Amino acid sequence: MDCSHPHSNKDSASGRTTTVLRYRTGPQNNCTALGQAARGTLIYYHCWTSGESVGGVSTWTWGRVAGTQHEGWFSDKYLDDGGSTKKC
Repeated sequence: MDCSHPHSNKDSASGRTTTVLRYRTGPQNNCTALGQAARGTLIYYHCWTSGESVGGVSTWTWGRVAGTQHEGWFSDKYLDDGGSTKKC
């Protein structure tokens, strides 16, 4: 799977991380980590796609860390409401 998966801002929802979570360049764990968000960090959702399964969950959300310009792919396994509902 390619680590440069397309995305766009289609969602106005948000959620919080349930653990310390790395966000990545693509929807799989071997893609480069762009940074990490602390447990409870607010993430503004843009859209979701299918990717590598993490703990039985194979969807990932492209989002932005609230209060920053930091964006990336977050595994929906670790978002409190399951991530974005708008497909990329």
